[in-house]
Amino acid sequence: MPEGTGAPPGWKGARVARGRTRGHGQRLASDPRSDRSLVRMLNPRENRRLRVLIVDDYPIARRMFITGLASYGVDTCEAGDAAEAIAVAAEQSPDVVVLDLFLSGSSGLDVARELRARKDGDRVAIIALSGHAGEEYRERAAEAGCDLYLVKPCTTDQLVEAIEAILPSRTAA
Repeated sequence: MPEGTGAPPGWKGARVARGRTRGHGQRLASDPRSDRSLVRMLNPRENRRLRVLIVDDYPIARRMFITGLASYGVDTCEAGDAAEAIAVAAEQSPDVVVLDLFLSGSSGLDVARELRARKDGDRVAIIALSGHAGEEYRERAAEAGCDLYLVKPCTTDQLVEAIEAILPSRTAA
């Protein structure tokens, strides 16, 4: 690591936060040393890690979430369009799908509807992502089967909090 930066070689000027806190010592949701853990949210009898599918046509957005969730030991998979999302979901059986609603050439709403129509479609948690904050977009997402709606830009901390909020009710279904 370059001296004093806490960053791997090649990351000029980058700093790595350790034991990040918000306010007066309260740990951030994405701090893997926190008492909260996405990994612990699954039924231990399943003997596997949480699996999250990231669907976004913007590769940098996918990479940001994949990298952030990796610090939890979460298994991630990714898709860049609707057809790939359906195929990856069928193959990987994710617990959570993080779904951009406006994919190039297709609609994330169609993906949500198809995922819900499948066997065990009620067990997957679907979190919609969109740059649109209007109520009509939220309503469309809910009608298509999305559990939560996050407005872009969305941080990994916000995504983790959303997963923590919705996953218990979905895995109990």
